[in-house]
Amino acid sequence: MKIQAQVFSIIIVTAILCVVFIVAGYKVKKADPFEKPKGLVLLSIILVETIHSFIQGVIDDEFARKYGAYVGAMMSYLLVSNYSSLFGIAPPTGNFSVTFAITVIVWFAIQAVAIHHYGWKGYISNLFKPFSLFFIVNIFSIISPLASLSLRMFGNLVSGSVIMELVYTGTAGISGLIPVIGNFNFVGVFVAPLLHVYFDIFIGFMQMFIFATLVLVFMRNNVPDEKV
Repeated sequence: MKIQAQVFSIIIVTAILCVVFIVAGYKVKKADPFEKPKGLVLLSIILVETIHSFIQGVIDDEFARKYGAYVGAMMSYLLVSNYSSLFGIAPPTGNFSVTFAITVIVWFAIQAVAIHHYGWKGYISNLFKPFSLFFIVNIFSIISPLASLSLRMFGNLVSGSVIMELVYTGTAGISGLIPVIGNFNFVGVFVAPLLHVYFDIFIGFMQMFIFATLVLVFMRNNVPDEKV
């Protein structure tokens, strides 16, 4: 049985994040609150405050304090996974089973937020509001994020990889027209780096940001207005 390359990528990304989070947590815990933070402690504070402000802007401060750690861990994993291709390993998010598994976990978190605020009785009753035979639409709206969130990220990341493969193939063909150059793809050397900046760095960040924003929006829709 052949093991997919993303399996090893998942192990590597997870191990790196676990080590970084454990070390950062230890240093923050041991840091003197009366001294100016620096190094990893400063980066940790900036990251936490940035994520807190991001969540607060979508929902509220209480939600940011309660679910900030979960959302921050999710965003960190997605960003590192998207950027892992820059270091020569297959990005975990380039495999649909990975993006779908992440979406399933997030989907349960969204439903947990709704049940927390409405209770089981209110959660189930909301499925039948407005009361009609078309309550199936409400059920579909609950299930639909499983497809939309997972396919959105997977499709955009894979499309970038396909485009880069076409670019390398095309530039190699153009370079091959010059006999002196031989098999050296000199055109790709000039074209590919700019495209890698866009597809690997910019798109990788934007897909993480869009995914996190949509997750927060879905969570926000499951919080009563009077609690926001």
